Amino acid sequence: MTMVTDGDAGGIGQGIRAPVPCRLCGADSTPMFELRLMGRHQAGFFQCTGCGSMQTEQPYWLAEAYADPRPLTDVGIVARNMDLSMRVDLILSMLGVGADALCLDWAGGNGLFARMMRDRGWNVFLHEPYTPNFYVPFHSAELAGLERADVVTAFEVLEHLPEPARDTEALFAFDPDILIVTTELYAGQDRSWYYFGEDNGQHVFFYTRKALELIARRHGRGLITAGSMHFLLRARPLRCAYGMAEIRALADLLGDPDRFHARAMERMSDHMRHPFRHALHDHQEILGRLQAGEKPA
Repeated sequence: MTMVTDGDAGGIGQGIRAPVPCRLCGADSTPMFELRLMGRHQAGFFQCTGCGSMQTEQPYWLAEAYADPRPLTDVGIVARNMDLSMRVDLILSMLGVGADALCLDWAGGNGLFARMMRDRGWNVFLHEPYTPNFYVPFHSAELAGLERADVVTAFEVLEHLPEPARDTEALFAFDPDILIVTTELYAGQDRSWYYFGEDNGQHVFFYTRKALELIARRHGRGLITAGSMHFLLRARPLRCAYGMAEIRALADLLGDPDRFHARAMERMSDHMRHPFRHALHDHQEILGRLQAGEKPA
């Protein structure tokens, strides 16, 4: 859509008075305000009357937004992945996920999270169509021919999807028992909300809890939400070993962040007694594959 503005970066332009269909649920979405993304694109923001989500107009600027794959402003990338690896390590252990379970980090960037998880002994592969696979080049989903996964993670991904009804299908195509995602929930925040990401223009859809419940129902999963971390779980897993008791225990622990953090730190402390045990296994495997003439992804 071409925006017709009244010259005020904060006002609704005359060209966006009509509702547009929600890109997740299809209900009418009402124009709310405009923001100037990347300092030059005047973009309309619309709130859905069905699922309550906020979305930008059709994001015509994405090619420009992703022109440089480097995380130029994402200075928290290392700390975030350290935190996520600690949390997910504990979560998978509580849900009875075995060390041989197939895990996929979907749209996982340069592979830092996958590397950290492999160093903890989890069988994690990376799917990333845009950013070069720097940390796990021999453990990409494509190189492994991965067609299913017991666990799929997608961290800070959902808000980037321009067509969420269509694009989230790719997460479930691997038929996971456990899907773990992170995204900040939209709950009526005003135009100053940092998560709208005016500086980079990459965030284009902002989900309510109701929207995540809709996605979960569409795919026969239940939803647990804890802050910005969300779990879409099969009640009766096909391959993982958890049951309702484990789900309730996880939900209870997630409700006590201090206790959760302490448990995760205990596991990290145990790991640091032998920090390279699993990394050395990967090292030997990769050496063998290189000697056999195999090329990384």
